[in-house]
Amino acid sequence: MNQTRYDQSLQISGKELVEEVDVCVIGSGAGGGVIASELACRRHRVVLLEAGGFQTKKDFNQREFDMNRKLYWENRLLESEDTGVGMSVARLVGGGTGVNDGVALRSTAENLDRWVQDGLKGYSRADLDPYYEKVEEIMHAQTYPRFEWNRNNTLFAEGLESLGEEPHPVPVYIVECHKSGFCNLGCKYNSKQGNFLTYLPRGFTNGLRLYANTEAYKINLNPKGEAYSVDALISTETKGFPPTALKVLAKVVVLAAGPIYTTMLLLKNGLANSSGNVGRGLSNHPSIAVIGVHDREVHQYRGTPIQVDKLYPLGQGNYVVEANKTYPMELSYIIPGWGKEHKERMKKLNYFQNIYTYVSEDEPIGTVTINKRTGKPSIKKPLTEKDKKAFSLGMAKAKQILKAVGAGDIFTTHYVSAHIEGMCRMGPNPKKDVVNLHGETYDVPRLFIGDASVFPRPVAVNPSLTIMAIAHKTAEYIDADEKGYFG
Repeated sequence: MNQTRYDQSLQISGKELVEEVDVCVIGSGAGGGVIASELACRRHRVVLLEAGGFQTKKDFNQREFDMNRKLYWENRLLESEDTGVGMSVARLVGGGTGVNDGVALRSTAENLDRWVQDGLKGYSRADLDPYYEKVEEIMHAQTYPRFEWNRNNTLFAEGLESLGEEPHPVPVYIVECHKSGFCNLGCKYNSKQGNFLTYLPRGFTNGLRLYANTEAYKINLNPKGEAYSVDALISTETKGFPPTALKVLAKVVVLAAGPIYTTMLLLKNGLANSSGNVGRGLSNHPSIAVIGVHDREVHQYRGTPIQVDKLYPLGQGNYVVEANKTYPMELSYIIPGWGKEHKERMKKLNYFQNIYTYVSEDEPIGTVTINKRTGKPSIKKPLTEKDKKAFSLGMAKAKQILKAVGAGDIFTTHYVSAHIEGMCRMGPNPKKDVVNLHGETYDVPRLFIGDASVFPRPVAVNPSLTIMAIAHKTAEYIDADEKGYFG
């Protein structure tokens, strides 16, 4: 984005747009998109700010190079500085819901019981099930029959069954899938149900206003120390013109820019950090692809990506194995080898069977700080001995599955991750937690956090459904107006 800041832009252009609303939501992904839509449907005046563009099916050209630059921060991957784990962070209207695999899994009761033990009363599986159901209905979650699975998923299931284990069909937010396989590059067919196809249209019908290509820069406080306005910049692609300054006056501000950029905005503003724990407690389901080469074509990157998986919960290995794909360009970056060895492996691309394994409940000890030189996120995510043990078990299981269905050469890739959680911990203790049990920051009244930043520990499975379920719960609390913010 143009590095011109809010005050500079205002000085150069002499223009400032001003919006006065009930609620300003920053970030339109699984958390922010749900909260903004739900509050608009409850007749609140809501403005939604999104740093990325409003992309539709006509913009998704299915080319990795173009879409990685257009739909993600840092052209696809942010890397941790210590372990080199590459993390995908979406940058478009709909956030991760627009570029994920559409997985719609509820977290386990045992996993959420650990949240309750951490003091999160009201967040058990029984408490969240009604919200899960709402999300599944709005997002059209469904499982596909086995005859519609691609070869990669079918081989995975056959391998598990040959080991005497039952594969678990995965529900997805995908309707009448065209099986192109390009979920992570934006669905050209509107089959995958991103927020911009589900929640946001409901919000628009009820008066929700969206500013795309708009990066929030500052959260302002009134004399009482309450959040009351947001300064942002609307970027422009017109050469020679500065961004337009936007000020949103709001009775409530919801920050939902995803764990990394929610953390960055708080740190840059020096807000909500009396606990000292903003930016601490990162978990990210570190994952690795285990690839087996067959003597017949598999085309692992075609078809609906994830249709079957298997969770081995904490106490039984603490890992997940799933059938999933990797696109050719990304795969060329993360597979081992160099020169001729690398070239020979890539020539066998269509024969690869791809299994991802990730640590189900990795220890939340990662951190994000501000790089003083670049101003960008400085990410550290060490792998503990417990995490390494889970990885070892997961890779061994994946190799068993591959061998069971006749794969020959088997190799692993570098670490990657797309499930980023934590760093603005929810809990009952203001001395160590950042937000209370309703998502409102302890330090700044009227400022809520509405994304996976608030997770006290990772969910056991893909977090998308849980983020949206909790967003419903947060929107419900804000609408109830217990503290009279809208009075």
